[in-house]
Amino acid sequence: MEADLAFHRAIFQAAHNEFLLFLVNSMAPALRRSRELTISLLVHPALKQLTKQAERILQEDLERHRAVWQAIRDRNCEAAQRATIVLLDALVQMLHYMLQQADQLDETGCN
Repeated sequence: MEADLAFHRAIFQAAHNEFLLFLVNSMAPALRRSRELTISLLVHPALKQLTKQAERILQEDLERHRAVWQAIRDRNCEAAQRATIVLLDALVQMLHYMLQQADQLDETGCN
């Protein structure tokens, strides 16, 4: 989690985006807790069949972050924009999936 926050802080600082830097710093405790809950939901004992899927999801997330970093490192603005859009789209999909899983846990009384 700390590496993820540091990654985003570095991007916002390099972009001189004080607003997003303020947001990530202000929301750091909530972001940490959100990441912890996301990971715990992916590997929840009632969902053991998702263990391999959880690993795949987390690996794909890392690869999407790496694509953003590589585009920035290469100073390729268009690739960085495309990679960021892919990253954000995947985040929305992951959040939607997590909400569905949480609803299923609520229905089964596993939380």
